[in-house]
Amino acid sequence: MAPTRCWLPWACPGRGRASDPLRGRVLIEMYNAQLIGTWRRLKVCHNARCHEVFFDQSKNNSRTWFDTAACANALNLRAYRERRKAARFSDLSERDPG
Repeated sequence: MAPTRCWLPWACPGRGRASDPLRGRVLIEMYNAQLIGTWRRLKVCHNARCHEVFFDQSKNNSRTWFDTAACANALNLRAYRERRKAARFSDLSERDPG
């Protein structure tokens, strides 16, 4: 009888690295989350400087920031400063007759 071939190295006993059982468990949980519909609630913060992953528990699944006070405020402040800077530049170019 031929030995059973193991197609998933992280699921094969006695093979792979020590982190492989953890990796396998994470993959199983990801699959389960997709099956029950909670996968779409796992999000990454929209602030590029944050990189935090969070579970969106809002009623309508609309949360975009890991921490509204820190992440959203910083990003909104940057956007406001850019708009103000662009408005000043636009005002200067309109005043210039040349």
